[in-house]
This record gives sequence, C-alpha cells and structure tokens, in this order.
Amino acid sequence: MPWLGGASVLTGETNSRPISQVLDFWRSKELCSATTSVASEAPDTTCYTYQSCSRQVKYCLVTNGGHAWPGSKILTQWQIDNHVFVAQDFDATVKTWDWFEAHPKP
Repeated sequence: MPWLGGASVLTGETNSRPISQVLDFWRSKELCSATTSVASEAPDTTCYTYQSCSRQVKYCLVTNGGHAWPGSKILTQWQIDNHVFVAQDFDATVKTWDWFEAHPKP
C-alpha cells in the first residue's frame, strides 16, 4: 500500500487511500486525540500510539521498509531482484500477536 495512496506498483490498483486517511478513520472511530506517543521498537522501526482512545490505535513505521513482512526472511525472487529491505529487528508476527492478545474482541 503506497504511503501517499494512489496506484500500487505491485497490484496496479489506483484507489488506495493515503495512510494518513486510514489512520484518521481509526483515530476518529476509536475517539482518539490527535496526540501520539512515540517509541523506537527496533533500530529501524518507530511505533506511534494515539492517546485517549476507546481502543488502542497504533501503527509502526519501518524506515526504508519495502514490500515485505518485517521479521521474515526474503521469500521471493522479486524481493531479491528489487533489493527489498526486510527488517529483521522488528518481528511483525510477534508484535501483531501480542497486540491481539492484549486487545481481545469485546
């Protein structure tokens, strides 16, 4: 998903919304303030958590992240050919699981 929205190089879809709009949607839905706390969760990953939400809204940004799941091994020839950066210090599987365990469905 392109950070600024628009066309995806991988899928050709042209209707992707900018990430800022997606975050605004969730921030509004969960009644969050515009204030975020910022934490460096790995050398190449910074996470932002909105404050005063009815349920937690958090996103993590991998610096120079490419089309890859952070913490995974390079899996495709396309990733190798396109020099896709795959963050190894931030394990998205573990972080996602931890988030769902801490926030069970009401």
